[in-house]
Amino acid sequence: MTSSSDEQLKIRLLAAAKTEFLSNGYAGANVGRIASAAGISKKTVYKYVASKQALLFEVMADVLSGPAQRMAQASPEQSLASRLELYLEGFSTLAFSEQGLASYRLLMSEGARFPELAEAYVNSLDQYALQPVARELEQAARMGHIVQQDYRLATRMLFSMVAAETLRDAAIGLGAVPDEAQRKALVAQALSIFLHGISGPARG
Repeated sequence: MTSSSDEQLKIRLLAAAKTEFLSNGYAGANVGRIASAAGISKKTVYKYVASKQALLFEVMADVLSGPAQRMAQASPEQSLASRLELYLEGFSTLAFSEQGLASYRLLMSEGARFPELAEAYVNSLDQYALQPVARELEQAARMGHIVQQDYRLATRMLFSMVAAETLRDAAIGLGAVPDEAQRKALVAQALSIFLHGISGPARG
């Protein structure tokens, strides 16, 4: 899709699909209803995506790409800590939003029954959330600012510190959803611990 009309179609389709998935779950989501809400035919939907799983992946990619774009647009003069903070604050805002919590609950409730749902969720998270941060770490290591290491593993550890336990508890009702100040404090604390751990003699 390259034309303005095609881009508008894509926006309508993804918006309709997001609403359908979050309202009815993966199993209950209906491509016909999505097409109707987007003002297009079901046949047109399948010209854009091959399956309901592929449509879910596109929805997840559209949502998750926002924080990575913010980091990519940051000034090259900003420090690694500042760039990661910018990204993680955006990611945590998304993760703890109503749609972020609903997406997490959807994965927990239906992921075991529908492996394609879990696959779309995990793959989109990896491609649009984890990989951009791993590339930032790799670049920082090449410049001598941090110790060379397994960047993907380090990235997963960072994300776990920021969101894993708190997101789980909020999603299942065992904990409150953190407000903006609490999210910023969580990101700052996680980054402080993380950057201390990956810094070393090679730091420039």
